[in-house]
Amino acid sequence: MSHMFDKSYDEMLIAAVAATVSNGQAGATDPAVEEGAMKGVEATPEEQERLATGNNNGSLVCKLPEPEEPDSCAAFHSTRIFMLVFLSGWVLQGMFLTYFVSVTTTIEKLFKVESKTTGTLLAATEIGQICTALFLTYLAGRGHRPRWIACMMLVLAVGVIGCMMPHMAYGTELLEVHLDSHTAGAGPICALDKNSSLIKCDDAQVQSTKTRSSITAVVIPWLFICLLVVGVGQTGIATLGIPYVDDNVGSRQSPLYMAITIGIRVIGPALGFMLGALCTRVYVDPLADPGYDNTDPRWVGAWWLAFAHDSVCAELKKKGFK
Repeated sequence: MSHMFDKSYDEMLIAAVAATVSNGQAGATDPAVEEGAMKGVEATPEEQERLATGNNNGSLVCKLPEPEEPDSCAAFHSTRIFMLVFLSGWVLQGMFLTYFVSVTTTIEKLFKVESKTTGTLLAATEIGQICTALFLTYLAGRGHRPRWIACMMLVLAVGVIGCMMPHMAYGTELLEVHLDSHTAGAGPICALDKNSSLIKCDDAQVQSTKTRSSITAVVIPWLFICLLVVGVGQTGIATLGIPYVDDNVGSRQSPLYMAITIGIRVIGPALGFMLGALCTRVYVDPLADPGYDNTDPRWVGAWWLAFAHDSVCAELKKKGFK
């Protein structure tokens, strides 16, 4: 019985070998059959990689990732550094508004404008914030918010520099007109014209008034535009800073960061009034000695001086947000 089983097993083995040999010969002699047999067979990922890289010797090439260059600003990519730059920018924003309020009396005396004019100038910053807040929050919500804040700080710096430009352009001429109107001696001679019922003054007074009026007609609209730009720049800190901090800190730490932000914000207006008091004690031309102190009616404080400080600080904050 076992002999018959061994014989049948040998016959099956011989038949299988013969079938394999015949199939191999058919595949070697008939490429179409081989192509049909291979149709539908998909290459493995290793084979695809070998074909793509030209490595067909059956070995896989290990591709190591290229080493990344060290980022020199990596140390600044932290919540604490962002909070430091963000809070300093917020303090700077509060300083500017209260500083401008503190020097409005000097601007009124120098340019001979009324309080309602300076009040309109102060309203320009609020107008800029209202007109920009909605669009900025929509656009910045889809992008990199710290970079948007940096761009707004740059806009703020441009507006502050613009507020300083009237002194650079008309400072000397306007100061001469101001001093002429306060020259010791007889006042300007004005008389009532009986024919026209108008008050006519001497030529010097008329020329001084024309010069001041022509300068004021240019400076006041310019200051309004610059303060409008300042308001646009202030929108970034006010509308994007706090939500960004809230989204990147834990739920337990968020109240602490909000409290720090609100507490530090109060420091800005106080520093603005202090800076205004210091700058108005400096003569409008710091390099000149007028020969009198700040109690003299002819004294004009350096109302423009802090604008240079604020613009430089805003530019530095812009680099910090990047």
